[in-house]
Amino acid sequence: MWWTILEVTAGALAAAICFLGTIRHWPRATLLLGAMSLAIVWMLLFGPATEAATYVLIAVPSAYLLIAGWSDVSQSALRVVSTLTYLGFVSAHILNSWFPIKRNVYLVHAIQPCLTLCFCAALFVWWKRQLLNGAKQPCSASDRSELQC
Repeated sequence: MWWTILEVTAGALAAAICFLGTIRHWPRATLLLGAMSLAIVWMLLFGPATEAATYVLIAVPSAYLLIAGWSDVSQSALRVVSTLTYLGFVSAHILNSWFPIKRNVYLVHAIQPCLTLCFCAALFVWWKRQLLNGAKQPCSASDRSELQC
């Protein structure tokens, strides 16, 4: 029962963040990547059945944050966290897929939820930067109506 309450609470929190983004007119790309990432994080951390192969879903947003971190010199925190997260996921996937580990298999699988939390930290750093940049450059009414903002 308590796990169901935690699942519903986490899903409601993710939905509230997305709803807040639509009210505050966050940039469309920020809102879409954020919503997709929150859905994937919910599925990986709180979903009813997560397998090792399910963690492949986080590859696209993780790669995007890695590119965003390395393309902007001023985002050293994003660069470090996204690089560690991405390399961790690739390493864990290699260990889970290519090497038949018989002993301590739970330790290998336990790293993936920890890396998902690291991804959350990278997402937060990226989101904060996007929203600060959006606050500095307000959109005009015509931009909002064309969904370019």
